[in-house]
Amino acid sequence: MQEGLRDYLRNLYHKNKLEEIEDISIEDIPNLIFANRKSPQTIWIKKVRGFESGFLFNVLSSRDHYAIVFGCTIHEIWPAYLKCLSNPVKPVLIKSGSVQEVQYIGSQVDLYKLPVVKYNALDASPYITAGVVLARDPETGIRNVSIHRLQVQGKQQLGIRLEPGSHLELIRKKAGELGKRVEVAITIGNHPAEIIAAVSKVHFGLDELEIAGAIRGEHLQLTKCVTIDAEVPAWAEIVLEGYIDPEDDAPEGPFGDFMGYYVPRGENPTIHLTAITHRENPVFQGIRAGSLEDSLLLALSREAAVFKAIKEAGIDVVGVNLSPVVFNGVISLRPKDKAEVRRALEIALEQAPWLKYCVAVDPDVDIFNWEDVLWALATRSSPDKAIVFNNTNGFSRDPFNLHRSKLIIDATIPGGAGNAFRRAIPR
Repeated sequence: MQEGLRDYLRNLYHKNKLEEIEDISIEDIPNLIFANRKSPQTIWIKKVRGFESGFLFNVLSSRDHYAIVFGCTIHEIWPAYLKCLSNPVKPVLIKSGSVQEVQYIGSQVDLYKLPVVKYNALDASPYITAGVVLARDPETGIRNVSIHRLQVQGKQQLGIRLEPGSHLELIRKKAGELGKRVEVAITIGNHPAEIIAAVSKVHFGLDELEIAGAIRGEHLQLTKCVTIDAEVPAWAEIVLEGYIDPEDDAPEGPFGDFMGYYVPRGENPTIHLTAITHRENPVFQGIRAGSLEDSLLLALSREAAVFKAIKEAGIDVVGVNLSPVVFNGVISLRPKDKAEVRRALEIALEQAPWLKYCVAVDPDVDIFNWEDVLWALATRSSPDKAIVFNNTNGFSRDPFNLHRSKLIIDATIPGGAGNAFRRAIPR
């Protein structure tokens, strides 16, 4: 049996990174999640009163978690991840897996049997936030894997938010032109390899489950769904099977998004469910938008792209941090001169268009500690040397034009400074 989410949780437990709660009411979960939105601890609620499922969150809530998944240090995550992107491993099909131990089909399907929570006071309804959505291109048959917010709109219906230009939106448009439905499977309670693969920025046409296999270091085992022509990870916790009708939209939202504000109500596609399958006593997984876990997932692909591009430009890059908010970034360099610093910062803006503020620092500054970054900013930079770029591409949802300019700051030691900037530390 291949490693699943529960095996990963056991590993976290032995590393003192897992907190277990035996019993809780579903009404208390949103406040618990909010209170721990910046916590590096994974929290597993073993039993939610009135439900078959437990509830899990903060599965990837620190860089230490990523280091565990990739089997490296936190400073080696970017090259390890880039190696996985360059060496995909195709999945394999097996006859069955534990994800289908319990099956509800047709009229038996009832989303309200799952402990889906309403994260924020003004959210339209409960949302599934850690569901990995699998669908196939109707022309090529190639699988696409992604994560989208999913609003519970009834026992057998979900609303799904598809960002313009997303791969799943392209699939939906193709299907509409061909007069077809889009069959989708949604897996919940996934091993981190599948979560990381699902948020990876790869070219349209690459099966992200091959990235999951590369992260795992082995072929990911899949099993066939029971009501649709799709395959899912055999050892996931829960699977929702269904379809998107390209002509069927419904009101979706509002929803508290990653910036900490509500995204207003809009017309978005619906998913009609045909089956729910799951393991015995399944683990339901959630991700709070704007949490540390969410920000790290948003950052990883962008950080890796920046790291790769700077390195390919011949600049000695040590690390990149685009969390806890992907609009801000810091890059650690060993530059030959100030021209390299500026070029590295410009490359970061090119590779991560959402970036608004980006700072370059020396390797003696901890890029994962913003207090240390602010210290470098205060003691090693000059405001008159900061550079502003206007009328640029940025975050697209911007009715107030707050994301159309960018600022880069060189907070590296001045050339020829000698020992003047040697840090005063005991050892």
